[in-house]
Amino acid sequence: SSAAEKVATVLNPSIDSVNQLTGGKSGEVVSASATNPMAPSENLVDGNKCCDDEEKFEGLCYKKCSILTNGAYKTRVSAFQCSESSDFQDFFKSKTEGFPIPCTGFDIAGDECAKGCPHNEGACLVTEEMHLGKCYKKCSELTGKEYPVRTSADTCCKTKNLLECFSPANTKFSPDFNVGGGLSGKEADVHSPEVKLTEATR
Repeated sequence: SSAAEKVATVLNPSIDSVNQLTGGKSGEVVSASATNPMAPSENLVDGNKCCDDEEKFEGLCYKKCSILTNGAYKTRVSAFQCSESSDFQDFFKSKTEGFPIPCTGFDIAGDECAKGCPHNEGACLVTEEMHLGKCYKKCSELTGKEYPVRTSADTCCKTKNLLECFSPANTKFSPDFNVGGGLSGKEADVHSPEVKLTEATR
């Protein structure tokens, strides 16, 4: 039997509705959180190695164009553009959001797993946050929610305002922050997103 069949089935209407909205498979949902409480609630049998609200484009996971444009432009044609279809003539009618600056506009990851910049396939544990493509234990957990914003491998800040994070009063530094959110093994160290959390492998 496949790995998906070995995972307990969890009916999760919120995931199912996202998949229906964005063209994924609907119906029975198999979630990694059924066997691992630290895993995000992602559908493991939808054929998508990115998070449920993301799509793969040129090797990275981006927030789905269908979500970003409320279904009007469902096809991603570049990091910054969504189009009605992949036809060449539709490329010139594609939609962008703001000036093409990395990690802004349509060049973003989904909200479920990463937020921020597009990333490699897979996801982090629910106790982790993604920073520069790696999974770290959440600053909010490491600092008792006092410094919830990660600004580097070793630094957490009180605010999302980068300029304010230059003030020592708003920033906390510790080499102990450079850890993963797992309890043991490689997940206890900083690690790359894990595909096993987004798609069952056979």
